[in-house]
Amino acid sequence: MRVASRVGTPTRQAIGLAWLAVVTACRPAPDTLATLAQLAGDVSLRRGEAIAAGKNGARLIDGDLVTTGADSSAVVDFSGGNTIRLGPNSSLVVKRTGGATAKLGVVLTAGSAHAASSGTGMRFSLGTPYGMIELGQSASAVDVSTQQGLTVRLGSIEVTALDGTKSVLETGNSMTAAGLVVRLETKKADAPRVLAPLNFVLLANPGQVQVRRANETAWKKADKRDILAAGDALRTRKAGRTRLQVGTTAAIVIEPESELALQSGEHAADSSHSRYELNAGSASFEADRIDKAAVVHEVTVAGKTVKIEAGDLAARVQVSAIGKGRADVEVRSGQATLPNGEIIEAGKAATLEADGKASAPRPLAAAFIELKAGNATELRASGTPPPVRFTWPAKGAAPYTLEVALDAGFNKRVLAEEVHENALVSDELRYGKYFWRVRLEGAWVAGSVDVAHARDNECPTCKRRNIIDDSGENTVVYFQKTLPAITLRFAAVPGASSYGVKVFADGSFDTPKIDEKTNETSLALESGRLSEGRYFWLVRAVDAAGKELSSGHMNGLTVAYDNAVQDIEIRAPRPGAKVSGETLTTEGVVALASKLFVNGKQVQLDAKGRFRQTVPVSHGLMQLVYRTIEQNGVERYYVRDVYAK
Repeated sequence: MRVASRVGTPTRQAIGLAWLAVVTACRPAPDTLATLAQLAGDVSLRRGEAIAAGKNGARLIDGDLVTTGADSSAVVDFSGGNTIRLGPNSSLVVKRTGGATAKLGVVLTAGSAHAASSGTGMRFSLGTPYGMIELGQSASAVDVSTQQGLTVRLGSIEVTALDGTKSVLETGNSMTAAGLVVRLETKKADAPRVLAPLNFVLLANPGQVQVRRANETAWKKADKRDILAAGDALRTRKAGRTRLQVGTTAAIVIEPESELALQSGEHAADSSHSRYELNAGSASFEADRIDKAAVVHEVTVAGKTVKIEAGDLAARVQVSAIGKGRADVEVRSGQATLPNGEIIEAGKAATLEADGKASAPRPLAAAFIELKAGNATELRASGTPPPVRFTWPAKGAAPYTLEVALDAGFNKRVLAEEVHENALVSDELRYGKYFWRVRLEGAWVAGSVDVAHARDNECPTCKRRNIIDDSGENTVVYFQKTLPAITLRFAAVPGASSYGVKVFADGSFDTPKIDEKTNETSLALESGRLSEGRYFWLVRAVDAAGKELSSGHMNGLTVAYDNAVQDIEIRAPRPGAKVSGETLTTEGVVALASKLFVNGKQVQLDAKGRFRQTVPVSHGLMQLVYRTIEQNGVERYYVRDVYAK
């Protein structure tokens, strides 16, 4: 693959367009140069002065102009395994003549494209503002954008400058024209597009960050607000993370024990593009979309390049080097394009393997909390709110538009994405009320979630002492959280020196459960002495010689559980409890006729709504997610943080 490129000095200079040509083994039908395929969204075909909607299988002839709209794409298919995939807002002109070795040609006049060849020897050449690219002699692929330059995805490119010098771009390398002027179609025909260098500002704790300047080998202490440039590198210590501001619309959060090298960065009024190499650790790449401006990060990790772009609102993608030539990519908002061209959407994660392959996309995190479109959900947490899963019916054609905001009018959006599945996982909700909606078949379906601190489940009357008199009546003592403390009280008998108190469980009158003597006219039984059930008790007065003076009444006593719970009370474990072992036991009570799930698994309840469940332990911070469903269908979530040794 060869590229003839006009590369000038940082002064203003226009870069001309070259031609794309294709030679195929089979001679096409007269005037047919290529065909349209795999159309998605708004695609138009202009032939002369006539404009029509593009159709799959449409034949393309000399002078045809193919244009894609926003969120649209199309493939221009040539024989011999050669294709060009047009991105959104892109235009391609088909020409009969082009490169030095090709007889047919096309030119990318606006937008972006991915050109690929199977390498059968049938060449085609892509004309761009950066030069001419010939593909086909060997297996190759290249991404090209009229705004962001060239990136080699497969094979290598030979670049020939105006002064005759040559350089080769290998797979993963990029070429841009920083500081040059590229004349493109604009509202004003003569309005140039100027690319300027991006500013990198390190917002750091100097004691936790070191910087290595370009062309230097020594690492030095960073300033509190250090200015970095392309070629510089930074690394963080074990104790803290740092933040790198990239221009005005992007940033990078570098985690502890990480190393990041800055490769290049440039911006224009409508876009910015920066490139990095993550040599160790982890970093989160952020970008805000302002006035529809395109903001792109490209990061090379473990020898593989990941492209990060904002969605409708922003991008937040974490890239981690995990050793042995492997890397993890976690997309919280926006999207990430892997080296093989696969796009990972918001709410998903993937692993790049050492052999260059990628794992199938997986949910960003395990989410036991499901937020359903059309429902209002309450979430109570004792620590950091856990991941949630927004979900909706699979109605209409994907992609679906999801928006999450802090206000009902959706003026304060925190998430706005287009996704191709009917669910999205997010781990970025914090305390507060959120409003969300999804567009289904042209109409919005709304929902909400209220994330608040869990209320204190302690019972202020649990230590109350219940006093029961020797009256011969049956008494019922109700309890909620803990078994009650009970005091049995009786009248003084003249001449008595002590009193014998016996308590019998119902049906066990031969063996008293409690048989005690006291010199007082009452006997205090601490919490737990009498469990839930039915009892009988009586008192006998005895003089100093041991003679019985009188026998009191046979009293009935019932200790009964009273379920006055409105939703759920979690008795164990306590918030922030430290646990050990492979399992822990959680117990409590839910409102009668409710259902309970713990970490997604339904829990068996007794007749009074009580539960006792064993849960596997995951070491470190562990979140127990309790989901209750009332008889009327109302769902609530409660989250309790514990720490496993």
